[in-house]
Amino acid sequence: MDEEGRFALVPRPPSAVEKTEPGAKRILSGMVTDTLAFAANGYLPALVRQMCGGKEWDDREQAYLQLRTIGPAFRGWAESLRDVIYSGDGHARIWAAESLSRFKCNPHDAVPVLIAVITASAATDATPTQYGWGRLACGALTNYPVLPEEYSEELVAALVGVLQTTQFRDFSAIPVHQYQFRGLALKILGILGNKAIAALPVLAPLLEDQGAVPVGDPLLDTYRETAKSINASIESPVDALKVALRFGDASTRRNAAAALQEIAPNHGAIGPVDLHALVAEAKRLYDGKGMSDGNIRALKLFRQAAEAGHAEAQYWVGLCFDSGQGVPQDYAEAANWYRKAAELGYAEAQSNLGRCYNDGKGVPQDYAESVRWIRKAAEKGIVNAQANLGYALFNGRGAVRDVNEAVHWYQLAADAGNALAIHNLAVCYSEGQGVAQDHSEAAKLFQVVAEQGYPTSQYNLGLAYLYGRGVTKNSVEAYKWFRLAAEQGHKGAAEEVVSTGALLLPEQFQEGERRLAEFKAAH
Repeated sequence: MDEEGRFALVPRPPSAVEKTEPGAKRILSGMVTDTLAFAANGYLPALVRQMCGGKEWDDREQAYLQLRTIGPAFRGWAESLRDVIYSGDGHARIWAAESLSRFKCNPHDAVPVLIAVITASAATDATPTQYGWGRLACGALTNYPVLPEEYSEELVAALVGVLQTTQFRDFSAIPVHQYQFRGLALKILGILGNKAIAALPVLAPLLEDQGAVPVGDPLLDTYRETAKSINASIESPVDALKVALRFGDASTRRNAAAALQEIAPNHGAIGPVDLHALVAEAKRLYDGKGMSDGNIRALKLFRQAAEAGHAEAQYWVGLCFDSGQGVPQDYAEAANWYRKAAELGYAEAQSNLGRCYNDGKGVPQDYAESVRWIRKAAEKGIVNAQANLGYALFNGRGAVRDVNEAVHWYQLAADAGNALAIHNLAVCYSEGQGVAQDHSEAAKLFQVVAEQGYPTSQYNLGLAYLYGRGVTKNSVEAYKWFRLAAEQGHKGAAEEVVSTGALLLPEQFQEGERRLAEFKAAH
């Protein structure tokens, strides 16, 4: 001990063996002498204290270097380092974990600490010091021939981070060579084997020296060896991505699909399972915000899958053209893609193609053709198509008028909450068409959609209150609903606001305004 009670790392006097036996044998004998000295004099606790709290960094590091050579044969060594992991500070915990790994001890205690260090070192804003610690942690993990399975997911994510952030980074100012760091990360992925599937989307572009890796990257063979350690069938980047698409979790499949876009733009190399992953990734990117970067990238993926014959992707390409998402609006192109998907039986595309024919957008207006496609979608349960088919049948547009069948489709769509169907079903009850006339049921249905803000239903509900049809007559309530519909541009409601308002007493008018404000505040 020094004067401050701190363990002093002083040179050990040479033993008798050292004076007579040179080389490795002398060094080994010296280590045995050290170990006996520790056992005899209780230096282990002092070394641990020095590593954790020495005043000078060099003293701490020297204590660590001595501790890591002792090993589990010395009683209490592993337990002392385990205690440091759970109660020590940053650098001491890392040193304790690394020391344990050298002798393949306590992986459940050491591995989580080492993973945390690697994760921090893989951050885009990591400092040279953090890279140094990350390199140390990666080296420590390679000491374990088998790693605890429960940490696989977290470890793979950390190693993927290393591969991504060190790929083209300038290491000239960092005393850790990038190839050492990446090489150790690859070695750990190889140890993990098929538990490292999530690394394949990042690893795949590195399997061939085609611009994805720095020119002359000495790790090119290591990339390939690691990929084959994960799955023996991998011979190429596309093979790696197909494995990821087949066996990976949802996030891995999305990442693999995105990588396929760059690696295998020729869709002939992509199978049905891969196309599903492309569409899943595209839907994740799609944000419905016009010409956003996400929509442009999504459309590229949708189109790749669509051109390979994927019906859902064809529908999405049509939808993008229809609404100008990721591409300038083009109704003809939208109808073209809707047709491709509709002919493959994709119900949403059939519904939208029917709407195109009804509106004459992208195709000549043709009510009969509209009904033909809408009916196919309605029979498959597409709610909007059911509502539209009911409207076509009720009005005899594109089909023979049949109010009874119209009510059938209205009811199905209304049960699913379709506002248009609920309103039209209310009209049927109000007029007694296809059902027995029932003003009370009509008012209830108008109320449902009026509260959702549908102006025509608000107007009709106002009429019901004005004349007492299915509800108790109430001019004030009628005025409220007329006002709400009029504010959305309903001309009939605007006229009723004037005529009804003129009949209200001042206190009734004030009550109507209060109810109006109350409704707006609640909705």
